[in-house]
Amino acid sequence: MRRRCATRACRSLADGLFHVLMYLIAAVGLLKLWRGREACPQPGAGRLLWSSALLGFCLWHIIDIVLAHWVMGIHRVRVDAPDPLAWDLGWLFLFGMAPLFFAWRMRQGGGGHGGGGRAAATLGIAALVAGPIAALPAGDTDQQVVLFAPGTTGAAAFDALARADARVLWVDASGGLWAVKMADARQGRSLLYRGGALLVSNSPVAFGCFSFLRAGT
Repeated sequence: MRRRCATRACRSLADGLFHVLMYLIAAVGLLKLWRGREACPQPGAGRLLWSSALLGFCLWHIIDIVLAHWVMGIHRVRVDAPDPLAWDLGWLFLFGMAPLFFAWRMRQGGGGHGGGGRAAATLGIAALVAGPIAALPAGDTDQQVVLFAPGTTGAAAFDALARADARVLWVDASGGLWAVKMADARQGRSLLYRGGALLVSNSPVAFGCFSFLRAGT
């Protein structure tokens, strides 16, 4: 059980670092966009910028599917589906291959007008707004995902949850990951961290990233 819990914690950490890398890449892209603003009025700048953004979008999804889903096995698009691979392939086509085709077609187009300034402003604002929105907690703030440290026994985890007055909704096979409801989330988080929790979160990102663990139940 300890080995399985440790493996899950490592995968969760890897997925978190992957998302941190995503934000770092976005920050570097915004910096390069600002530094290259003088080229925005040039002919075809808007088309080139949009095609580059679309290319980055599709490549990110292709890498996510291949590396995170298939090579590392961190999570899947839908682990609770009868055929998770079909969902992965559909996602790969819809958000990977199809945008890649359109990005290629855009790059084959003519010079056209500049339009780079409007494209740069739109992409910059979208990145600055989407980042904080992605980090917002879920609307139902009493639901939490609790990941306990490797080596935490099921009895110790249950005792910590009882002290936090948490109602168990679901627990994975290893006993290291729990989905719970807490009336007083702020005080409950403090008690859970003192009880050995590595992560207590109600973010939709956390629910999505840890959903792959249901496959082990």
